[in-house]
Amino acid sequence: MNPNDLYLQQQQYFAQFKQQTYEVQQQQLLQLGYNKENKNLKLLKQYNGDVNKVIQEYQSKKSGALDPQIIQSTKILLLDCNNLKYAHKKWNKFKSKPKLQIRKMIKKTLKWRQLEHNQLQHVQLMWDYFKFNCLKMKNDDNKIENEQLKEILQIINAQPQQQQQVEFNYQNVRYVIQETAPYVADDVIVAMLSGQVNTNTTVVTSDRELRRRLIDVGVQNFIGNGQFWKLFKE
Repeated sequence: MNPNDLYLQQQQYFAQFKQQTYEVQQQQLLQLGYNKENKNLKLLKQYNGDVNKVIQEYQSKKSGALDPQIIQSTKILLLDCNNLKYAHKKWNKFKSKPKLQIRKMIKKTLKWRQLEHNQLQHVQLMWDYFKFNCLKMKNDDNKIENEQLKEILQIINAQPQQQQQVEFNYQNVRYVIQETAPYVADDVIVAMLSGQVNTNTTVVTSDRELRRRLIDVGVQNFIGNGQFWKLFKE
């Protein structure tokens, strides 16, 4: 082979590699909470587009993004909402606005449902105390671009308001918004999961004592409050 032809082939190969943007893999990483696009691209090139190896690299550095195994195994997602709001970087905007918090959390679960290999079937939001008589959600079509969220708000608004629990089904997922008063939410969560097979349950909480109690009843998967708010950033 002519040395010049070999050189041209090599240059074409390297040019193709440099142009590779790994757009599909980049979107997968962004959905999982790995939001540094330049670093993602660098690692994707390093590992020839292998998303799993990139995730392993991040996890080895304690990046805190969502473990793909949690996505694949979670069928029941319980959210300890009492202190979840305080982990949000702008938690003050939730003060006296729990309905805004609900909307934000439901939107996260809708994005979870879009992830590949997810098995989510049940989502439960739990508070010690919540004014369900004023749960009616504002559904401003001019401000809410997410059509799925609009549909869920319409479903919530159609529910009877004088109660401590709202339940509805949406796209094969059971949603429960629950006030546990006069009982403490932590105790209710533990009681719910006691005596159950909890390998497919994930609890969102940063409460160490609650985590300890849940580990004792077989819960293996947890997501910290701060980590939850970082998931699926737009």
